[in-house]
Amino acid sequence: MDKSEIIILENGLSPNTTKLKKKLTLKAPVSVLALIQLVLATDQLLESSVLMLLNTDSFIHEEARWGVQMMGLITGIWLLLTLLLFVGLFTSKPHLILAHFIFTILLCPLKMAVLMIMHHSPTTTWYPIFRTTFTLTILLFSLLYEWRCFKEMKENSLEK
Repeated sequence: MDKSEIIILENGLSPNTTKLKKKLTLKAPVSVLALIQLVLATDQLLESSVLMLLNTDSFIHEEARWGVQMMGLITGIWLLLTLLLFVGLFTSKPHLILAHFIFTILLCPLKMAVLMIMHHSPTTTWYPIFRTTFTLTILLFSLLYEWRCFKEMKENSLEK
C-alpha cells in the first residue's frame, strides 16, 4: 500500500469510493428523469387508449384514428424502453441504456413536429402545448444525462 492509499483509508474512504460517488451522481438524475418519463408515457398511453375506446365513432376521417393508434404504439414502445432503462440503471448494463437513448433521439423530432403543429393550430389550448413542451424538455435533458451515464458505465465495465 502506498502513502496516498493509507491517507485515503485513514479518512474512512476506500480508493473506490470516489468512483462510486461519480457513478451514483450520474445514475441519480437519469433515474429521476426516467421516472418522470415513465409517468408521462403512462399518461399518454392511457389518454390515447381512452380516446380510442370512448370516441371510436367520433373520428370523421380514418387517418385521425390511425394517427391516434400510431401515437399509442409509439408511446407504448417509449414506456417499455423506459422500463428497460430502469433495468439497465439498476444492473449497470450500458447497452440497455443505449436502446432508450437511440429511441429518445428518434422521439425528440417527432415531439418537436407535434409541438409545431399544435402551436400553429388555432383550436389548440395552452395545456397540450405546455405538456408537449415539458415532455420535450425532459427528453432533451434525458439525452444529455443518459449519454454521460452510458459513457461512465461503459468505462467502468472496461476497467473490470
